[in-house]
Amino acid sequence: MRRYRTALLALAATFSLAACSAPSETAAEERDDDALTSEDIAAFAATNGGATAYDLVNQRRRFWLTTRRAGDSDTPVVYNGPNRLGTAEALRRIDLAQIERIEYLNPRVARNRYGVGNHPIGAGGAILVSLREGRRHTRSPVAPLAAAVGT
Repeated sequence: MRRYRTALLALAATFSLAACSAPSETAAEERDDDALTSEDIAAFAATNGGATAYDLVNQRRRFWLTTRRAGDSDTPVVYNGPNRLGTAEALRRIDLAQIERIEYLNPRVARNRYGVGNHPIGAGGAILVSLREGRRHTRSPVAPLAAAVGT
């Protein structure tokens, strides 16, 4: 009986410690280094009138724009859904009011999603731009954005 009680106490202590050391969901939600949410975008736009997506990424997630390997000159490739918009420079032509969310995909994840194809993903990974629903008035959700970007 004594062994049973000792084992039960040890198990309870283990669960208590695990519960105390686990990061809370709110802490993870406070800062997601791989995404900029609509709230992040709105807050930035409110204090930086006329700013573009590039300005936002450059100030809030600059490391998305930097090369991941020494000697590599790859910059991220920008996508809207399955559509390639170009290099990180394409972000300069995207108005913040069009954007719902921006995500960074590391090179491995980006290669798995978009493959190697005609426009290989290098060490820079990919930046995914999601448009606001209200901005998608044509059959192709990217048509207004692609026209703005010049592709």
